[in-house]
Amino acid sequence: MRLLPLLIFLAVQPLHEGWRFRMDRGGQWREAVIPGTVHTDLLSAGVIDDPFVGCNERSVQWIDKEDWTYETAFVPASEIAASHRQELCFDGLDTYADVFLNDSLLFSSDNMFVRYRIDVTGRLLPGENRLRVRFHSPVKVDLPACLASPVTYLASNDQSENGGLLDHKVSVYARKAGYHYGWDWGPRLVTSGIWRSVRLEGWSGVTIRDVYYRQDAVDGRQARMTVLVDIEAEQAAQGVRICIYADGKTVGKRTLSLSGGRQQVEVPVSIPQPKRWWPNGLGSPYRYTFRAEVQAGTAGSDAVETRIGLRSIRLVRDGGAFGFEVNGHPVFMKGANYIPGDSFMPRMTDTDYRKVVSDAAAVHMNMLRVWGGGVYEDERFYDACDSLGILVWQDFMFACSLYPASGNLLRRIDQETVDNIRRLRNHPCLALWCGNNECNIAWDSWGWRRVYAAKGLDSLVKAQMDTVYFSMLPERVAEWDPVTPYTPTSPWYPQEGKPGPDEGDTHYWTVWAKGLPFSTFDRVNSRFFSEYGFQSFPSLETVRGFAPDPADWRIDSEVMLFHQRGGNSANERIFHALERDYGRPADFPELLYLSQLAQGDAVRTAIEAHRRDKPHCQGSLFWQINDCWPAASWSSREYDGTWKALHYFARDAFDPVLVSVPTTKDSLDVWVVSDRTGPLSGWLEICLRRFDGTLVDSLSLSTTIPGNASVRLVRRAFRDLLHGSARNETYLTARFSTAEGSWSRTRLLTSVHDARLEALPPHVEIQPASGGFKVCLLSPIFLRGVYLSIGEAGQHFSDNFFDLEPGIERTVTIQTALTDADFRRRLVVRSAT
Repeated sequence: MRLLPLLIFLAVQPLHEGWRFRMDRGGQWREAVIPGTVHTDLLSAGVIDDPFVGCNERSVQWIDKEDWTYETAFVPASEIAASHRQELCFDGLDTYADVFLNDSLLFSSDNMFVRYRIDVTGRLLPGENRLRVRFHSPVKVDLPACLASPVTYLASNDQSENGGLLDHKVSVYARKAGYHYGWDWGPRLVTSGIWRSVRLEGWSGVTIRDVYYRQDAVDGRQARMTVLVDIEAEQAAQGVRICIYADGKTVGKRTLSLSGGRQQVEVPVSIPQPKRWWPNGLGSPYRYTFRAEVQAGTAGSDAVETRIGLRSIRLVRDGGAFGFEVNGHPVFMKGANYIPGDSFMPRMTDTDYRKVVSDAAAVHMNMLRVWGGGVYEDERFYDACDSLGILVWQDFMFACSLYPASGNLLRRIDQETVDNIRRLRNHPCLALWCGNNECNIAWDSWGWRRVYAAKGLDSLVKAQMDTVYFSMLPERVAEWDPVTPYTPTSPWYPQEGKPGPDEGDTHYWTVWAKGLPFSTFDRVNSRFFSEYGFQSFPSLETVRGFAPDPADWRIDSEVMLFHQRGGNSANERIFHALERDYGRPADFPELLYLSQLAQGDAVRTAIEAHRRDKPHCQGSLFWQINDCWPAASWSSREYDGTWKALHYFARDAFDPVLVSVPTTKDSLDVWVVSDRTGPLSGWLEICLRRFDGTLVDSLSLSTTIPGNASVRLVRRAFRDLLHGSARNETYLTARFSTAEGSWSRTRLLTSVHDARLEALPPHVEIQPASGGFKVCLLSPIFLRGVYLSIGEAGQHFSDNFFDLEPGIERTVTIQTALTDADFRRRLVVRSAT
C-alpha cells in the first residue's frame, strides 16, 4: 500500500490519455476511456444502448464473443527517460490480453485480479512509443476447455443461457469476477478492458518494492512490530541506512550492506503506549503515518509513506465459537455483505467508495464482508474502511461454484493470492481472509457431492477443493500475512456436514426461501450470522430510470422481471409476505413502498434476535448493503445510494444501545443490549397506548446494564397489561434513558394487516433549512412506517419509514436544490394501513 508517496528517485507517468479501441473483426477506431471497459466505451460512443435500461442487456451479449484492441501513443517523460530502469505497470487487465510495446509482445495476461510490472529498460524509443493491448474474448478462450473437460463444474449463478451458451458455465475457468457472468441480483455483462490504472515508472540506484508492517504484538503498553522492507538495488552498496518513522519520530533503524538485485530487510520496531486503532463505536480509528526510508548514499534513496492503524485481531473458534476480538476485547460484529458497486467497476468514483463506507458507519456498522463473487476491492474502499473504523471480512474470489483447480488455473490462483495478500495486508481494517463463499456447503449440503459421486468424480473434485481452501490459501496467508486470521469457507463448521447452532458461522436463508414469518428469526441460533436477508423492490424513482414507460410498472411486466434476477418466485415471496403481514397493495407505488417496509422489518427482526443472543452469537452481517445495477434485490441501499427502509432500520438495530421487543404470542418481553464496554445505569419505561394516544398501561424500573451484555428486563403477560383493550388497537413504546441519552423501540402488537390503523395523513409543516428543507409532521393517531418522497433520484431524508406517535412532532431534513414551490408540490407522505 503506497499512500502519500514520497519517492525520491521514482518517476511516475500515468498512461491514461489518448487511447482508442476497436473490435478486431472489422471494427472502426473509437475513443476509449482508461481505466474502463469495452461496454462503457461502446456506450459512450453510442454503439450500444444503456444495458441497465429496459431489457437492453439482451442486445449486448455479442460483446463478450469478440476480440478487442486498445492502443495509445506516448512519449516517455524526461525524468523517466533519464532513469536507469523503466517499468510498465498495469494494475488490472480484464482478463485475457496480450500487451505489445512498439509491436513487440511484452507479456500476456490471464487473470483479472493481479498487477503486472514489466521491465522495459532499453525497449523504449526516445520519441513516440506505441502501446497496444489485445483482449481475447473470455468466452472464446474458456469455452473449449469447458467443452473438453470430463468434469462439468457446477456454477449455480452463471447465467450461461442469457449469454447464448446453453448450460456451458465457463465462468469457473476464468480468474475473473464471477458476478460478470450473472448472479441472482445482477445482470450478465462479461466485460473486457484496462480496468485499473496503467503507468510508466522509472528509477535509479535503489527502490522500495514493498513494505510490510507486521504487527507481532499490540496492546495498550506496547506495539511490537517487524517492518519487512522489500528493496531492489541496481548494484551492491555499503553502509546503507534503513530508517522507520512513525508520525515523524524514529522508531527503528538499521545499517547494512545491500547486494545487487532484490532482497528483504527486517527492521524491529517498538512503540510504547501506542494509540490504537478501534472499530466504529469503540474508539478512534487512529492511524500513524509510517515512513520507510532507504538511504544508500551515491547509490540513491527511496521512501514510502503508509497510514497504519495499530491493533490486534483474533478470530475466536474455541469449542465451535466464531467471533472476533479486537485489541483483546470481544466485539459483536454488526454489518453487511458488500458486492461490487457497479457492473462496470471503473465507473466507481472516490465519492462512490466513500459514500458506501460512510453509510455503513452512519448506521453503526463495524464490519463489511467483501464477498467472493466480486473483486478484491480498490484501495479507495479499504482506505475508507481504515479511516472510519469498518473491519473487512475479505473473501478470496470463489463463490457458489466448483473450480477446475489444477494445472494452469492453479498457478493463476496462486499468483493472485500472493499479489492480493501483499497488496492488502497493511490495512488495519483487514480482519479475516476467507477461502470461499458457499463452495463447501454446496458440496456438503446442497447435494453437489452426490452429483459427482454418481459419476465417480467426487474424489477428484473434492481433492481440488481441498488443495485450494485447505492447503494453498492458508499456506499463503501464513507466509505473507501471518497475523490475520484465515477460515477456509463461509459458512464455516469444524466437521463436514451441515453446520449447527453451536459451531461456526451461518448463512440463514430459510425465512426468505420458505416464506416463513419474520418472527422465525427470533427462534434461530448461531455463533455468527454471516448471511441472511429479505428482498424488496427499488423505489419508484429508481424504477423510472430503468422502466420509463408507466405501462411497465407491474411486477410481472417484462422489464420489471428482467430487473428481478431472483425470478418470479422471488416476486411471489415478497407478495406473500405483504399479503400476510401488510395487506394487498392498492397500487404499484404502494407495492414498492410496502416491499421496502417488509424488508426492513424482516432484517431488523433478525438483527435484534442476533444481538439479544450475545455472547453466544457474536455477529450479524445481512445480505447486502449495495447493488451493482438498478433492480429488485436484498440490498439496503439502492444502486444510486438511496437508503431503503432497511438501512434506516439498521441504524436503530445496530445502535450500540438497543431496546428490543421481540414478537411473542402471550407475553411482553423487553430487552436492552449494550455494546458499551462499561455499565449503563438508567430507567426503563414501557407504555401501551391505543392508536389515539390514550394510555392503557405503563410500567417503569431502574436498572444497570453490564458492559457488552444483553439483558431481558421485563416479561409480563399481555392479559395483565391490556386491561380489555384489543392488541390490534394498541401499540407499545419502550424507552431506556440514562444521563447521556435515551433509546426507544416502538412497535405494533400485531401485524399491520391485523392492526386497525387509519389512513389519516399527518399535518405537515415545511420550513426552509440550510441547503434544503425541514419537514415537521404531527398526527392525532399512530402512523406506521411514515415515508417521505420528493420523486428525486438519490433523495435522502435524515429519517424515513418511521413510526409517528400521536401528539409527538417529528422533524426530518433533506438537502435538495428544489424551490420551495416545487418541494411542496412534489412532497408525498404515505404510511402503512
